[in-house]
Amino acid sequence: MKPANTPQLSIVQRFSRFLHLDIPEVWVRFLLAIVGLVLAFAAALFSTVSRESGNLWATLVLASTALLLAVIVGLTTVPYLARRVAGAGIRDAFDYDVTKVGIAYVVIVLVIGIAALNTGNNLLYIVVAAMLAAIMVSGFASALVLRNLELDVRLPEHVFAGCATLGRIALRNPR
Repeated sequence: MKPANTPQLSIVQRFSRFLHLDIPEVWVRFLLAIVGLVLAFAAALFSTVSRESGNLWATLVLASTALLLAVIVGLTTVPYLARRVAGAGIRDAFDYDVTKVGIAYVVIVLVIGIAALNTGNNLLYIVVAAMLAAIMVSGFASALVLRNLELDVRLPEHVFAGCATLGRIALRNPR
């Protein structure tokens, strides 16, 4: 019987203690995920080999095993890593407003991308890649230029409709 004050250990922590390793839990989960994905990849390769040899049941079992291993790794690793990420910091770092012109640009990229897939034309692939790269460069450049700007807006305490009011806006770049 366990003492009442003994904390419950997760499977990963028990595995780490079993191997007498002093590795943080995130690394143990990462390594277990890599092992699981390597096993899934091997099962997928062997299912292809068994399909080529005509063994239907081995193909079915190995393909199902590969899919099951990949799903298990995805369901156990991704939520754990997502909880560890500071979501608010990432949302603040990528705070962009999408305009109507931006939506039209993305629609044009999608149309050209679909045309590239349908025709197999390499020039269309290059155009789509350049357009997607332009979106990325635009986002990074605007974030870099606007980084650390300080805006100070001062308005009077009481403002009345229909009356002209003076205010002060100061923009400071400490760089």
